[in-house]
Amino acid sequence: MRARAISLAWFICAMMVPIIWLLSLHLAINVTPSMPVGFYRAYPVDRPLARGDIVQICAPSNVAKLISARPNEPKGACPYQTIPFLKFVAGLPGDIVDLSNAAVIINGTTLPGSAVPKAGKDSPPRIARGRYVLGAGRIWLWTPYYRSWDSRYFGPARAADVISFARPVFAGGSWADWAAGKRCLASIPPPSKKK
Repeated sequence: MRARAISLAWFICAMMVPIIWLLSLHLAINVTPSMPVGFYRAYPVDRPLARGDIVQICAPSNVAKLISARPNEPKGACPYQTIPFLKFVAGLPGDIVDLSNAAVIINGTTLPGSAVPKAGKDSPPRIARGRYVLGAGRIWLWTPYYRSWDSRYFGPARAADVISFARPVFAGGSWADWAAGKRCLASIPPPSKKK
């Protein structure tokens, strides 16, 4: 009986080691098509945000309220018990963002996949179309997925609401669209050098 108890204790310890190790990685799981589905490692925000960073951020309160009203929505630590979004940082303070139904243009560069689909019953609230100049502490969030709930719907986000940086550990699907999107972000000139 004692040998069985010792074997069971060793088995439980052996199972706990990988679980503790996985928890120490601070993994986030993405299950939406806005970014490739899979596991992302969360890193502390220990430097200024840069264009092209993937971040975890809580949705603005009005969007979080809408999300929380949807059936079977997972619970998280953001407002209205929603889970954080994973998005690219596309715009930074000082950037000029031109928003239309056809595209998002930052400092003269059009973001691929940034057209706004026609409104549907599950569409997020929409901000006014027009020009936005990002103020201090404001960022523009984006992904190339055409139905992504990002700044094209809810406008500039607060940089202070960024929870962490994120990097893919294991994410399925094709990264072609996201890689093209990241290249596009790298090509955006600073606002002072706008063509």
